[in-house]
Amino acid sequence: MASIKRLLKIAKQVLAGQVIAVVNNQLNIVESQVQNVIRQHIAGLTSDVWRGDGAQRFIDDITDECLPQIARACENVRVTNRNIEVSRDTLEDADQRVKASVNRIVTAFERI
Repeated sequence: MASIKRLLKIAKQVLAGQVIAVVNNQLNIVESQVQNVIRQHIAGLTSDVWRGDGAQRFIDDITDECLPQIARACENVRVTNRNIEVSRDTLEDADQRVKASVNRIVTAFERI
């Protein structure tokens, strides 16, 4: 029983601290650094540096394909983060319910 309790404690700590923090950090990097850099480069390209049909097709590909895919990846990260938080909450709820059940059983046996 002690090893299960220890595993639950470790799982809670991992979920609460490390995993959620890493997921949030990665999301911030993608949103702030990757998307902004791409937008800045596109803005530079459209300021008469690169002209012609090829340039416009490239810009269209980036704005129509690349940036939406990055946005979808960010949304996937958000969903993953929410799922991790729900998992953590479910784990804590289950732990509390088990403790309550065990306490009821102990109380019942103490009355015998």
